Order: sequence, then C-alpha cells, then structure tokens
Amino acid sequence: MRQHSCYESATEGDSFLVSAHTPADALRCALAVQKALLEAPWPHPLLAQPLCQPRCASLSLTRKAALILEAIAGASRQTGSVGTSA
Repeated sequence: MRQHSCYESATEGDSFLVSAHTPADALRCALAVQKALLEAPWPHPLLAQPLCQPRCASLSLTRKAALILEAIAGASRQTGSVGTSA
C-alpha cells in the first residue's frame, strides 16, 4: 500500500479500510491488490470449491482502469492537483 501512497485508516473486526492521497493512488493500489490476489498461490482444496472457480477476467476492465489513470494524470497536469475542491 505504501508504494501507492495509501495507508490503513481504520479497522473493524477482521476488516480494514485503506485511504489514499489521490484518486490515482487509490486506483493504482486497488489494481495492484487485485493482481496480487490473482497471482497468489492459493491452496488447491480452496480453489476446488464451486465459488472459487476461475472466471473470465475482462480485459476491458483493465483498459478502463488505464483510461481513468490517463484522465487523472491529464487533469493533474492541467490543474496541478486532483481531488481537491475549489
């Protein structure tokens, strides 16, 4: 999380909340977490469960994320900041 300027901001039970300094940081962190989960060495008995069967990952989702990051970067260059109110 730190490499994406994100941090754990709260916990509740076995859950936690992550906060980011910018929308781009939040998106990068979320994508990195999803990638790490996809690449994790999950135990075979867990993966054999019906709810854990692989599903097609949509490349369009990855493309949409890239477009969002490009838009955020463009807005940052134009205004000097992202996610702040005037």
